[in-house]
Amino acid sequence: IPPCEFEVQAQPMSSDSSLDAYVFSEPEVVLTSTTAIRLFQWLPDGHTWLIGRAMTERAGEYIETFDLVTGEIKRYAERRSSAGKPIWLSSEQAVAFVDSMPPDYTKVLYLARGEDSPVEELATDLASSLLSLSPDGRSVIYFSNTQGMQSLELRQATVPGSPATGWTGRAIAGRVYGGVWRADGQKVAMYGKDGLYLVDQVTGAMCEIDLGRVGAGEYSKVRASNVTWSTDGRYLAMLTSYGNPVQFLSLKIVDTLTGKLYDVEFDGRFAYSIGWSPSNNILLTTIDANPDPSLGSFDSLCLVDAATYSVRPILPEHQFFAAGYFGALWSPDGKTVGVACSDVVPPDEVIEWRVCTTSVEMQR
Repeated sequence: IPPCEFEVQAQPMSSDSSLDAYVFSEPEVVLTSTTAIRLFQWLPDGHTWLIGRAMTERAGEYIETFDLVTGEIKRYAERRSSAGKPIWLSSEQAVAFVDSMPPDYTKVLYLARGEDSPVEELATDLASSLLSLSPDGRSVIYFSNTQGMQSLELRQATVPGSPATGWTGRAIAGRVYGGVWRADGQKVAMYGKDGLYLVDQVTGAMCEIDLGRVGAGEYSKVRASNVTWSTDGRYLAMLTSYGNPVQFLSLKIVDTLTGKLYDVEFDGRFAYSIGWSPSNNILLTTIDANPDPSLGSFDSLCLVDAATYSVRPILPEHQFFAAGYFGALWSPDGKTVGVACSDVVPPDEVIEWRVCTTSVEMQR
């Protein structure tokens, strides 16, 4: 697979927004639970969340929606595994998710339309719990152990998976574990333990973005996870790691126009989640509130400007218990952030599981 070639002479874009212009309100609790809550996705309607709530009687979680306006909770499914995030399918008004159960823990892709409808089994023998949605919202993309990247059209859910549109059939089965589409549908970024690749969905051409190495040996190659495209399709943001056992590195931003790679550092602290603002090239990130793990798994929130690489802590007086895992998301209009904000006695005694919202304003 050849290395990617970029327009290396292209001039960097200037940022059209200053991080200092963002003003965040005090977090307000909007959802509580006696068991752990995970904030998976902010639905396109702007007032509904896709959430997971841990079961009490056994291991597993309920997959539900929560309406911030009415307070209504609607249950769609339950699963024994909590690996991977379910995704909302607007065209189906349904949820796609992966589950696995003993004894063999084979990963299975399911579709759930609500408690009144049976859960549908769509595919088995998945290589990963990572799912993505095609830009047109009609197909779920997943990776099969035997067939590589597969595209499943939901309105024909009973039809076996087929190679994703534009894919030339390269033999990568079992090697790549995640894929994210650019908003225009013309490119997909694929990532896994073997590398980070760009695939042109029009021509099927594939190239590799070299993320570098740390040291030498079999596990020295830098790997990407949590890969996501900026809203305008110029930048890729990701978390990087290397080694065996895994050593976490940094938040990395790739300018897919110039090919420039930049590592964003947080004074020796790790980043755990990233999400682009829907209106510009600003990242919302969660990082260690304190590098000393004995003080508990608390996270802080930061903004990162992809054009200037500047970093600004937000709500610095607040620490959010494991928000990188339990959730921190922009709303579709960029005017609100939802974040896990449980009441916790350090280091890890949870008094009440909570999710908060904070409003976002831009000062000119």
